[in-house]
Amino acid sequence: MKRLVFLAACASHAPSPKPALPPVVAPAPAPQPANDRPAGSDVAPAGDKLAWLGVMFDGHAGTTRVQSVVSGGPAERAGIAAGDVVTSIDGAPTAKAAEVIAQVRTRPPGTTSHVVVSRKGRELPLDIKLEERPSFQLLQQRLVDKPAPDFTLTTVAGPPVAGLADLRGHVAIVDFWATWCGPCGYAMPHLVALAHKYPDLRVVGISDEDAGDITAYVKAHGVDYTIARDADDVITGHYLVTGLPTLVMIDKAGVVRALYVGAGDFDAIEADVRRLLK
Repeated sequence: MKRLVFLAACASHAPSPKPALPPVVAPAPAPQPANDRPAGSDVAPAGDKLAWLGVMFDGHAGTTRVQSVVSGGPAERAGIAAGDVVTSIDGAPTAKAAEVIAQVRTRPPGTTSHVVVSRKGRELPLDIKLEERPSFQLLQQRLVDKPAPDFTLTTVAGPPVAGLADLRGHVAIVDFWATWCGPCGYAMPHLVALAHKYPDLRVVGISDEDAGDITAYVKAHGVDYTIARDADDVITGHYLVTGLPTLVMIDKAGVVRALYVGAGDFDAIEADVRRLLK
């Protein structure tokens, strides 16, 4: 039997109190903005006009090495290429992806920033005119029917999963969530129920929150699938998340087939899963 995979991810720095898990029968609440999300790698708080650099960093290396550049984005137009290492922004040295993210977040759209990258041992200065982060609809166009961005995982609870490569050959739903997010709490028991309904279903959760907070939450709410941590929001940046929960459906070939923002219509989501499993 083909194995059905759900990949659940969560990302937040927000200090909001953790809500009790709503009952499965409750009406699905509206999606919540991804509060205090990073830009540049790039995730902005919903409703805020934050600048967008348009690069995705190499989570494997844990540095400022650019894994890919978003087509048509500011970085591409300025000449940044995959493999470049961002060494400074406007004179501020950057050694980690999170530092680049923090620098970009402080600048309004339309600002021209002086960025220095290292390329094949040479320092290359570039002026980049930052833009406002694209709409969700545009992000859909950049993800759907494209290969799912790669990532590696650090498991903090449940069965270990190393990363996207382990999920090849399976249908997957990537669900970006947070412990403080009410709609995420509504969606969680649906994911648990689906995991229990399908013997071959695998669920993986990813969060940038404190490992102790993550494990306490999933234990209290009876979550028995894999939970992992993405401390620097590299994975969340690769999936261009703008609100929580965001569900990303991936087929067995590793191609993104649909995006959903909010707790979702799980009858429709399950129907899509069944279709992709055929």
